[in-house]
Amino acid sequence: MEEEIVVRGQLRLYGLRRALWFSGVVLVCFFFMFPVFWLILTAIRPESEVFYVHRGTNFTFTNFTKAFFESYLFKESMINSAILATLGTFLSIVITLQSGYMLGRFRGKLRNSWFGLIYIMRTIPYITWGLPLYTMTQWLGIYDTYWGVLAPHLAVHVAFFSLVMKGFFENITQSSEEAALVDGCSYWGVYFKIAVPQVLPGIFALSLICWLWTWNELLFAMLLTSSNTPLLTVMIVQFINEVGMQWNLMAASAVIALLPAIIVTLCGQKYITKGLYM
Repeated sequence: MEEEIVVRGQLRLYGLRRALWFSGVVLVCFFFMFPVFWLILTAIRPESEVFYVHRGTNFTFTNFTKAFFESYLFKESMINSAILATLGTFLSIVITLQSGYMLGRFRGKLRNSWFGLIYIMRTIPYITWGLPLYTMTQWLGIYDTYWGVLAPHLAVHVAFFSLVMKGFFENITQSSEEAALVDGCSYWGVYFKIAVPQVLPGIFALSLICWLWTWNELLFAMLLTSSNTPLLTVMIVQFINEVGMQWNLMAASAVIALLPAIIVTLCGQKYITKGLYM
C-alpha cells in the first residue's frame, strides 16, 4: 500500500513537471510569435483600420504591392542588403576561421594581444562607434558605399565570432593534427585538410547567424548610408514622415523583409542544430 502511494506521488510530480514545462514553452512561444502575428495582421489591414486590427473583417494585400513597387528605393534596398549580408558573411567567416584557430591552438604574445583586442572591442558599446565611423568614412571617401558600411560589420562579426570559433576548435581533438604534422603535412595543410572540415557544422551555423545579423542591422545602415547605397532596414523607416506613420505600409515592408530571413533560416536549420552540439 505504501509503495502504491509513493508511485502515485511520483506520477503526480512527473505530471506537474510536464505541465509546468509545457506551460513555459507555450509562454515563451507566445512572447516570440505574438509580435509577428500582430505585424502580419497589421500588414493586411487597410490604412483606416490599423489602430484596431483585431476587429473588423476588411483585409487587403495592396499594402504589399505599394511597399514593394511604389516605395522609394525599396527594391534596390533589398538587393543591396542581400549583397552586403552575403559579402559580409563570406569575409567574416574567412577571417574568423583563422582567428578562432589561432586563439584555440596557439599560445604566445601575439595570440594574447589579439585576444585582448577582441575582448576590448566586445566591451565597447557599438553606439559609441557612430561619430568616429561617420567621420572616418567621410575622410576616406567611402561614405554611402558597400565598403564603408561593410568594414564595421566585419569588425563586429570578427570580434564576436572569433570567440565562438575558438570554442569549436578547442572541442575537437588535436591527435589527428599532430599525426598529420608527423607525416610531413604543413601547418596550412593541417589547417585546411584536418581542422576546418571538423568544424563545418559550426561554420554553417555561424554563417547563418552572421547573414541574419547583417540583414537586420540598423545602426550602421542609418549612420553610414544614404540614397546611393540604400539598405532595407533604413527603407522600412521611410514610412515615418512629418504627417505621421503609415503603419500598414511599414508592417507590409517588414513582412517582406521577413521572407528572405525565414527562407535562409529554414534552409540552414539542420546546420544550426549540428553546430549547437559541437
